[in-house]
Amino acid sequence: MLHAVVRTAPWIAPVILLTSTCYAQKDQGSGAPRPAPASQEGVQQSASLEQLPALAVQAKGQFRAMTAADVQSARGRLEQARAKLERFLGRGAAAKGWRRYLDLDSLDAQLKAGSEAAEAPLVATLRQFRTDQAGLERAEFTKVAAVLADYLATLGQARDPNAKASYDARLDQLSTSLAAYAKTPSSEELKKIGAELDWLDVRHQAQPLVESIKSQLSQPNLIVTARGDFLATGLNRHVDDSDPVRDTILGTSIRGTGRTQAKVSFRLIPNSERALLEATLSGVNRARTTGYNGPAIIHSVGTTRLTASQRLAIDDDGLHGLATTVDADTDSSITGIGSSKRGFVGCIVKKVASQRASQQQGQAESIASQHAEKRLRTQFEKQIGAELAKGNRQFQDRFRGPLVRRGQLPILKFSTTDQELRLVALQAKGAQLGAQGPAPQASGKSQILLRLHESMANNFAGGTLAGQTIGQKELEKFAMDFMGEVPERLKDDPDREPWSITFDDAEPVTFTVAEGGFALTGRGKKYTSGDRSYPAMNFTVRYKVEPLGKGVKGTRIGDIEIFPPGFVPGSGRSLSLRHTTLRRLMMRRLSKIFEPEIVKDEATELKGEWKTAGPLAVTEIAADRGWLTVGWSQDRSSSTLAKAPVQAPEAKAPR
Repeated sequence: MLHAVVRTAPWIAPVILLTSTCYAQKDQGSGAPRPAPASQEGVQQSASLEQLPALAVQAKGQFRAMTAADVQSARGRLEQARAKLERFLGRGAAAKGWRRYLDLDSLDAQLKAGSEAAEAPLVATLRQFRTDQAGLERAEFTKVAAVLADYLATLGQARDPNAKASYDARLDQLSTSLAAYAKTPSSEELKKIGAELDWLDVRHQAQPLVESIKSQLSQPNLIVTARGDFLATGLNRHVDDSDPVRDTILGTSIRGTGRTQAKVSFRLIPNSERALLEATLSGVNRARTTGYNGPAIIHSVGTTRLTASQRLAIDDDGLHGLATTVDADTDSSITGIGSSKRGFVGCIVKKVASQRASQQQGQAESIASQHAEKRLRTQFEKQIGAELAKGNRQFQDRFRGPLVRRGQLPILKFSTTDQELRLVALQAKGAQLGAQGPAPQASGKSQILLRLHESMANNFAGGTLAGQTIGQKELEKFAMDFMGEVPERLKDDPDREPWSITFDDAEPVTFTVAEGGFALTGRGKKYTSGDRSYPAMNFTVRYKVEPLGKGVKGTRIGDIEIFPPGFVPGSGRSLSLRHTTLRRLMMRRLSKIFEPEIVKDEATELKGEWKTAGPLAVTEIAADRGWLTVGWSQDRSSSTLAKAPVQAPEAKAPR
């Protein structure tokens, strides 16, 4: 009866994938959670940029020394998290494997040492907790990592006789960098500011100052909105199913066939703390049945009006099904009464059955309604629950889990109004900063609008690629994870030797958005081709982006620049033979990826359950002042655009 309900939940994962390729949780680097980004496009600023240098100097009087009581409190939180992890691990081979991998015996030894705990073993243990090992994304592990980091920071400050002097020196440097940035904004000063803020933040020092600066210089760097009319087109479904009827009412065994025609529709529920949607099934079941009670045989037709609804929530932990409400109201008509007996006895049976059926019809309809409600609730919750579980597995396995293990989950916040679903995210870990201002205002003409600041891409790349070695296999896996396919330009050429790039430790990739286009710089400290190794080399490519037809066009500006770090073309300096060879190899490979023109002038067809919501045409695109803005809307002029579903038609009872 509710096969279509199975399709009501998978939309949630595509919406999340559409909005972001990374997911949020509380900060993994300290014991205290960081605040979520504001749900508005900007944030309230407590002080102007020009006032911040003076505030940094004033904060020198706010130093808080870490006492033995602070250390004991931090250790107590760690012991509680460790005990919870122990209960989670339990016994068995898997538990023993985790204890060995994380060297929990060493952690336990340092906890027993109390005030004499050694910091080096604790640092080694924390490093193990933050490896990219499947399973470490679970809250039982991440909690230990967070409070262990907090314990180390508290212990280090308590033991540092120069803690106050270091604090004052950091604030002096922060004030100097803030003043320099206010006068002439630059990425170099931002890096210095980020480093000082991270130092203070990890140690829980001058928190009001840290938050005031971040409200100015580290605002959300990804905002995605999806309008309710678009979501409804992709989510609403029809139900038209026939199922056998099996029931027992007032001692009568009922058998027959029923047909359900209904519509499953979705609407957005306003909520500022998480995204809320309500799935509602509304329709009718028409059944033709035969009841058997002793020798009596009763033929009837019934109509049951069905309504079921469940609210679904999206937050930084995933997808959740909330309370379900159901209602069923049955009306029936007896179309004939027969008997398994013949002759005089059969006549008596039919007469008695007719009288009793007439007397009990109201009670039977009430019981039938109750049974229908129970079945409806069970099926509705089971089928939506199965799809929620499937969506959450994809959510955790493909995105949240790997990013948690790498410590690269952004802070994000879902919310809904009655018109749109919104995601606001901040990707900024450690010394990284987000956007230095609010996102461009929305035009209101796109059903889906993505606004991405260059800091989102740079911070994510810095956290995932720095120092990493990437080859063809890793490149294709990345493409499959985040795009669902390997584009032609990224596929391997079997006639060429295997290759790899080891990215720079500090700035592996820089993405810059300005003046109608973007520039991408990749920095590799080592390259391989076949069995040959090559030295460091950087490459830069620039594109202008503009709308074209129903899609977009990217035009490369100039040639791909490929030079060693610090090399200045035209300076009279010549490339070495190895650099020249590597440059030629890189040019062949990069030219395939970064073509002179990358054109997609047609609307984008959506796949699977979302096909009815497409195709999507680009309605706006802009690239300026660090922000890339792209908007899409349904291409209603296309003959392939499916019509929005309408109310299920009335149907005659099955014969």
